[in-house]
Amino acid sequence: MVTRQLQNEIGGVKPRWPDFHHTGPSTLAGRYMRMFWQPVHHSDDLPTGRAKPIKIMNVEYALYRSDDGQPHLVDARCPHRGMHLAPGWVEGNCIRCYYHGWKFDVDGNVSDMPAEPPRSRLKDRVKIKSYPCVERGGVVWTYMGTE
Repeated sequence: MVTRQLQNEIGGVKPRWPDFHHTGPSTLAGRYMRMFWQPVHHSDDLPTGRAKPIKIMNVEYALYRSDDGQPHLVDARCPHRGMHLAPGWVEGNCIRCYYHGWKFDVDGNVSDMPAEPPRSRLKDRVKIKSYPCVERGGVVWTYMGTE
């Protein structure tokens, strides 16, 4: 006699219990975990003026410390060509993509597009996600909210 578990694996029948162990943004556990502040990095391991690629709950981000000492967390990739932002430059409170030089502020807005005409409205339409960060107890914490 075939057990119910084996029948589910073979027959493709969905299990009756929800998926609690995946933490992607659109999963049940991922939405729940994003409702709380999460520890993401040691404060001592985040130097000023350098960005680091990190992966939190199966999603990539770029974490950097601006010139004023505050940590910032933004999406990992530039929306222009999909390049990673972590190898880019930290300028003041902004991070600049190394590929075409687009610069993003702490709110995820584009503050500079070197190759675009000055009157281009593209700058107003492009944005990346940014997340609030605080430092407590030698740890950088972030709140990713409900996506």
